[in-house]
Amino acid sequence: MEIYNEVSLAIIVPFLILYAIYRIDPRYLVALSLILLISSAAESAVGNSAVANDIAIVFFYCLSAGVVLIIVDDYIKSRKPRGNRLKSALSGLYAGISFYVKRHRRVIAEFIFPSVVFASLSLLILGPLLYPGYVLVTDMVFGPRAPLSGLYGMSAFIGGGNALSVFDYLLYFIMPGWAVEKIYLFLILFFSGLTMFRFSRHFGLSGPSAYFSSILYSVNPFVYARMLAGAWGLLFAYSLVPLAFLLFIRLVDLKEMNNLIRKAAETAIVFSVLAVFDIHTFILSAILCVLYYVVMLIHSGRRETLESLVRSMKAVLILLAFLVLLNLYWLLYSPYSAQNIIGSFNFLDAIAFASSPTVFNNTMLSIAAMYGFFRTGYPYPITDFPSLIVIFFLFLLLSVLGFLLFCSERKRGPVTVTLGAAAVISVVIATGISSPLTAGIYTFLYDNVPLFNGFREPQKFVALLVFAYAFLIGLSILHIQSFLSQTGRRGRYRGVIQIAAAIAIVFILISPFIYSYMEVNSFDGQLTSVQYPSSWYRAEAIMNDNTTDYSVLVFPWHGYMYYNWSKTKFASPFNSFFRQTVIYGGQDTYLSGQGDTSLYSPLILSVLKERNSISHLGNLLSLMDVKYVFLSKSADYWNYSFLYRQSDLKLVENSSTCALFENMHPVSRAYIVSRIAAVSGYPQLINASSSVNMLSYAWVISSSVAISKQNYTNGSYLLLNSTKISDADYSIRTPGFLGLDSRNYLVFIPPSGYDSGWRTSPALIPYVSENTSSGIASPGYLVYQITGAPSQLRVYFAPFSDLLYGYVVSLVSFVILVAAVFIVPVIRVRRFGLASHLFKRIH
Repeated sequence: MEIYNEVSLAIIVPFLILYAIYRIDPRYLVALSLILLISSAAESAVGNSAVANDIAIVFFYCLSAGVVLIIVDDYIKSRKPRGNRLKSALSGLYAGISFYVKRHRRVIAEFIFPSVVFASLSLLILGPLLYPGYVLVTDMVFGPRAPLSGLYGMSAFIGGGNALSVFDYLLYFIMPGWAVEKIYLFLILFFSGLTMFRFSRHFGLSGPSAYFSSILYSVNPFVYARMLAGAWGLLFAYSLVPLAFLLFIRLVDLKEMNNLIRKAAETAIVFSVLAVFDIHTFILSAILCVLYYVVMLIHSGRRETLESLVRSMKAVLILLAFLVLLNLYWLLYSPYSAQNIIGSFNFLDAIAFASSPTVFNNTMLSIAAMYGFFRTGYPYPITDFPSLIVIFFLFLLLSVLGFLLFCSERKRGPVTVTLGAAAVISVVIATGISSPLTAGIYTFLYDNVPLFNGFREPQKFVALLVFAYAFLIGLSILHIQSFLSQTGRRGRYRGVIQIAAAIAIVFILISPFIYSYMEVNSFDGQLTSVQYPSSWYRAEAIMNDNTTDYSVLVFPWHGYMYYNWSKTKFASPFNSFFRQTVIYGGQDTYLSGQGDTSLYSPLILSVLKERNSISHLGNLLSLMDVKYVFLSKSADYWNYSFLYRQSDLKLVENSSTCALFENMHPVSRAYIVSRIAAVSGYPQLINASSSVNMLSYAWVISSSVAISKQNYTNGSYLLLNSTKISDADYSIRTPGFLGLDSRNYLVFIPPSGYDSGWRTSPALIPYVSENTSSGIASPGYLVYQITGAPSQLRVYFAPFSDLLYGYVVSLVSFVILVAAVFIVPVIRVRRFGLASHLFKRIH
């Protein structure tokens, strides 16, 4: 039994005995759970992640037991003292429930009951995945800590993930990382069903048809494949697409052009949430809204007045303004991230990420059937049972039927045409270069549409196809249900028709479960909850004892790999596990182009190539401020046995899952040297590490260096005391008299591995940078020429200064818009922009 289970029983069982005998107040148990929560946050803050996780689990058990006891205690105290107490209690309970149901029938039917249904569906699908532990698969990597690197603009990816990293960081103070992950997984399925249900009900779909649309939107091959790929951010945004689209439709509704500020505010907030979780889904939703707006204007024709059209355009402009304000924090960062990532994509990536022919070796058919994910090797229901293609053709037939029946209707016509067009567009783009029918269109878009190659793999467009299927099939079910209802009211075969209709409706309702049965079966057991090895926590504790600012190098040098304690393959989890700056393989093995923008990657790859001739690796790693080397005994870890032969690496932890080596050389984030040493390449740099102290020089790479003329000797250097203000800001104390030479150089090792945005104050002359045109490059650090003898230096990441303004503007805008939606439900804006009424009672 785990320790947290034993502690929980040791607390709860005695409390239950005291409650049964002495009726002790259950609120004491809740108070104790809150103390445990505070203790968990404190342990997490000081770095005891394993202890914090155990305390958090005990907190959850104690809080649950306390809440249950409070409910039981209230029931006992509310019982009538005379007569048959059980009968009186049951009668009162029945009367209370009946009264509540009658009074809130609409709320129950439209929100409470659907919420219970989709919550139950989520619990059914996730099942054993909700047990304590981390679900680690491909890109879904959670750990004991939430890194904040994205906050400072050092992340290579574009999007609103900066806000998500801050939100996760705050969540980790009140619950363990595995609980945060499980909440996200639950909400993905829950929101998918609930938002699609609200969207369907808005357009008049009845109970069965609305529930079918919601179930299909939650249970389908697209969600199944993306969950196995660990694309939880994309799926979370996907779950909110129906809500975002519905809010936009309400905003531009020509019939109800009131409360524009409030409608635009709530629409902008939801769209910004999409950008936080996945920028691609944000763009897909924007495409859907543009399609709808064009179709709506065409569909309205001359029936609407010019004033209504002008107000509709005004609403769109207000929405755009709100979106810019809410997303300014990452829009300011776009030039940096676009340069780092999107700029490195080429058409080879389009080939590598092309959709796969999952169904009958036909890519277009696979896409139409909601398959086609580029990563092969996943088990799919349709490959085990090809006869399931019959259900797909049923879906396709009902979708076409729904489109033809309702495309010309006044209320549902625009959204029907929009989703029909989106379905066709998504099939064409998602098929991409995999079919000669669509290759020309996709190539044209890839070459001519800005940022289109940022989608990387086109199968993401299937999200729009699933949305279209769910709604259009719902319309068909609504029509069939209405037709059978009218036919069944008369005629001698009324009973038979009603039974046949019921059977048909039930079969259609359960068809998504049959079509994607592997998802319903907890993803066919391919996802499991695991705990990080205890030896990893021991290694972390050893490193935490060293309070200086240093980096940890992690091997094996892979972006994705299998671990011997988990049966799934996933991205490097080390940045979410260790507190220190971690240098790990960031190369995406699925990329055909440049997937790793780390400046350290060329040096590490050269080390691995020359590993058999290296004996002083610690000396070389001092150039990267690496104090510890962590070897995970996974994948091809036997290729890293050379670490045990290094004379300057000390083995401080060794187990079946990992080994930890300590670098015996001194390291520092910043140091001063008096000489520059140029080498022709990384092999020469590695050779020099065997004979000279690497901190004696500021090493640079220059192709013009003659190798035979180099003769290196140990020189003077001075390690500096650097204070880490944040990951983007360092204060460096230098002596008033440097005492090395008349010309000195500052070497600063950036923690992120990206150096293009680092600056100094006072400004120093950069000797070398990654963007230099002089043919000189750095092995991963910054070199500045020091003039004079400054006593204090500040080295900071300049893009964060720009991001900070965006954060402030976005945060203030968010607070104001949330107030506009929830606190001030009606804002009347006069012609010159002054609010005539700020606060009004919410009815």
